[in-house]
Amino acid sequence: MPEARIFDYPHYRSLDESRIVHLRGILAAWKQQLGLETAIDVGCGVGQFSAFLHELGFRTIAVDGRADNAEEARHRAPGVEVHIVDVEDQAIQQLGSFDLVFCFGLLYHLENPFRSIRNLYELTGKILMIESMCVDEGGSSLHLRDEGRSEDQGLRHVAFYPTEACLVKMLYRAGFPTVHRFTRLPNHPDFRASWVRRKARTMLVASQMPVESEVLTRAQEPPTDPDPWRTMWTGVQEQMGRVGDFFAKPWPEKIASARRRMARTPGRG
Repeated sequence: MPEARIFDYPHYRSLDESRIVHLRGILAAWKQQLGLETAIDVGCGVGQFSAFLHELGFRTIAVDGRADNAEEARHRAPGVEVHIVDVEDQAIQQLGSFDLVFCFGLLYHLENPFRSIRNLYELTGKILMIESMCVDEGGSSLHLRDEGRSEDQGLRHVAFYPTEACLVKMLYRAGFPTVHRFTRLPNHPDFRASWVRRKARTMLVASQMPVESEVLTRAQEPPTDPDPWRTMWTGVQEQMGRVGDFFAKPWPEKIASARRRMARTPGRG
């Protein structure tokens, strides 16, 4: 009988079950369509997803940064090779390349999420599936948060939580040619907004190869955020500067500039 862990609490069991129900048919289909044979479960915890991937027929290995998690995963996912590896450490790349890289519930616990995504990129032969808590606001930003010291938190007890736009941008900048959102997310409150709580989680697919699926939609790389140092008066100052530049010009240049502006005005001809 597996030792009871925090991952066995009702909230975690409900979340894991919703993710597995959502993905079972999708991964079974992609395994055949995309020729996915090997898989690595990064941040495997006690091995619930490792066992799921093994059950689907993937040749699966698993890694976790905590020795006690890895030991429990060996009991709960028989047939899966489990390693103790920190995803932030470049040494993880020595494990090789995998058709499917699976990273659920880990990224937002990390001190260096972008470095970790670069490591995940090097592991990905075909598909990376990543699920993470995200801050539900605009812009590509990371929020530094203190975490507790329990077994379901990060190794360093401080972590950067990304916005979804930031996560998409990091995946593109790590080198993935395409990033996709799901058209439908798991049926769990964390994946949808309510009147008392914003959406807390997202799930993305980054790929090294073309993937056509009715359950995916292409996510464009977000543009660079606008100047974060602007104030409400910045635009006024810029406009006044342009007016000053105009009046400082010699009269022939003023007239030519005015004519060009009038020519660009819609409705004039």
